[in-house]
Parts: sequence; C-alpha cells; structure tokens
Amino acid sequence: ILCIIGEKELILMSRSWMKMTLSQSIADWINNVRFRKYDFINIDDDNGLLCEYTGKGRWITIPSWLRDYNIEEIGGSVFANDSRIRSVTIQNGVTTINKEAFEDCVNLRRITFPASIREIHGQIFAGCVKLKRICLKRGSTALYMQDGMLINRADGRLVFCINRKSIHLDVPEGVKIISPYAFGNCRRLRSITLPDTLEQIDASAFSCSGLNRIRVPINTSRFELFSFDFGLATQTIEVFSGSPADLYLREKERYSRADDSGDGWVAYHRRNWS
Repeated sequence: ILCIIGEKELILMSRSWMKMTLSQSIADWINNVRFRKYDFINIDDDNGLLCEYTGKGRWITIPSWLRDYNIEEIGGSVFANDSRIRSVTIQNGVTTINKEAFEDCVNLRRITFPASIREIHGQIFAGCVKLKRICLKRGSTALYMQDGMLINRADGRLVFCINRKSIHLDVPEGVKIISPYAFGNCRRLRSITLPDTLEQIDASAFSCSGLNRIRVPINTSRFELFSFDFGLATQTIEVFSGSPADLYLREKERYSRADDSGDGWVAYHRRNWS
C-alpha cells in the first residue's frame, strides 16, 4: 500500500518510479538489439518458442527473454546445418529443446545447458561430428553426463555420446531409449554393454561407429529402420532367441542367423554384399 503524505513525497516517489522504468526500458532495448537476429512465435501471453535464427556468429548465446516474452522452447531445426557455429550457450529459463535443433552443425564443438532445461526431444546433435564438450550448469537435475554420454532423466533417453576415445562403453542402467546417431562417429568403439532397462533403439543409433559386436537386451522391443546399421562391412549382433530383437532381425535380408549357442542367445552376422 502506497501512502502519499505530501507534495514532496509525491515528487520523490515519481522520480524513483521514472528511474526504475527508464532502467528497465534501457535493459529491454539492449536485450532486443543484442538478440535482433532471433525470432519467435507466441505459445501464450507470456511465453514463446524460438523459431528462427538469421545470424552468422560462431559463438552464440540463445536468449531466454525476447521482446517481453519468456523464451521457453527452442524449436526443431532452428540451427540445423549452420556450419559457422562453434559454441552455444543457452540462457537460464529455456526448458525445452525440440528435435534436430542443432542437427548437422558440423563445426559445433561446445554447448552449455542451463539448469532450467527439462526436456530434450529427438536427435538434437545428429551429425555434430566435432562436438566434444557438453557443460551442465550447477543445479541441473533433468540432464546428466556419464562417461561422455548425455542422458535425459525424464524419458531415459541417451541423447548423444562425445566419448570418441573409448574402445568399450557401458550404457548406464535406467537408459530406455538410444537416440538416432547417438554414437555416430565413435569410430574407436568396438563393443558396448546395453542395460536391461533399454526398450528402444532409434534409427542409425550406431551409424558410422566402430562397433563390430553388440548384445541386445531381452526386453528391448522397439526398433526403427537401420537401428543396427553400424556402417561396417561385417558385424555380429547377439540377441536372445525368440526375443523381439530376434524376430526383428529374422526379417532383415542383410543378416544371416547362426545356430543357438546353447544358453538361449543367438548370433546374427551381417552379409557381405558386393
């Protein structure tokens, strides 16, 4: 409750209000000039979705506030195929990144996620062959890194792996989905242990990796076309006899099925076609 007792007090309060308003206006103007190469669409009266970037910068900051709107989401493919981008910092306040947001940013080397991030959809880093550093701000609970693998807790999605030096990797328990191209360009990788919690392997999850042997958990039941495309001439896939993976591979002409090993597991070998 504001009580004005006299003319002097009224003048002082007016000056204070004008000063605060002017400072906010200047801040708004600076922010809008700084991020003038971004555009958004309204989600509601207060929030927006970033839908366009027309800049040419190498080191970019993605705003969480633009022209009086909170920018909560980064739209799909907004930065896709931008070969100029080297580094990305996302401001705190952005909560969602939609599919393919940074797809084929072939020179992207570093990205910093704020603690506000809650959801990541689809293959946001497919084709980011030089990405080698993912930074999570203190307080981040939705995302975590383990052995170079970025994992989204909300849906158990393994988003991307930047560990290109290891010959073997253990995917942690709790991972349910492996995103498209998650292990793309991990050319030194030869073997991988998948958790029993794994339910889904997306298309080209291991494309262009060095994998030559993999064992698919019994409970993994959802596959997309080219889920087992490793980009190699030969490879071995071990599956449990009668499991969804076994039934899936029986229909694929590119694989030949070996006899059961006696412990319930069976190997599929990729055919060598000239």
